[in-house]
Order: sequence, then C-alpha cells, then structure tokens
Amino acid sequence: MRVDVTAIKSPLHSLEFTTLRVKDAICDRLREKSGARPSIDTAMPDVRVFAFLTATYCTLYLDTSGDPLFKRGWRFDKGAAPLRENLATGILRLTGWTASTPLYVTRCAAAARSSPKPRRSR
Repeated sequence: MRVDVTAIKSPLHSLEFTTLRVKDAICDRLREKSGARPSIDTAMPDVRVFAFLTATYCTLYLDTSGDPLFKRGWRFDKGAAPLRENLATGILRLTGWTASTPLYVTRCAAAARSSPKPRRSR
C-alpha cells in the first residue's frame, strides 16, 4: 500500500506527517478487520490511496486502475516522443479526422510506424 496526500488551503503544515497518520489509520482499520497489518511498499504498491485535503475536508480516493499505460509495458519500442499521445489525440480530434480516412504522417518515429493504426482513446 502507498498513500499520497495533496492539499489546497489546508491548515495542516506537514503533509508528510499527515500521510503517515492516514496510512496508520488505514492499516489499523485493516488490522482490526483482518487480524494482520498490510504490507507497505512505496516502490511497487499493491494498493494506492490518495488523500486530498482542503480547509475543512479530507477526501480519500482508492486507485483501482493501477499503473499508467506507459508503465505497463504495452509498447516494446520506447523512444523519445516529440509529442504526448493524449495531445496528439486531441489535435486529431480538433482536425475532424476519422478512422475511415487515411492518415499521412510525414515525420514519423520508428515506434509510431510499428503501430498498424492510430489508437483512439475513449
């Protein structure tokens, strides 16, 4: 498990201490329910918890998605990309391009050429 805390206008001065308190509270509750304390691994966590603090509230989020796609290894040839994929997708949508028309890319990296057709995010 890993806990990350962010805050806006929070009266708490130490986010590191807050992170430890949130982690301890979650671990204590899990120990009450299961009888064992969960393992804490900040490098390769099984579960990620995010806490967002404001002046009056603390909201907890449980990450159910896991690592971002670029960390999951779906692309084997990882080169330096001149443009992020989500930005490229946005540019394509602004142009009105559809998958039924050919897409000509004059400056194309080797990694992009290996993909049979552009991926479209939903």
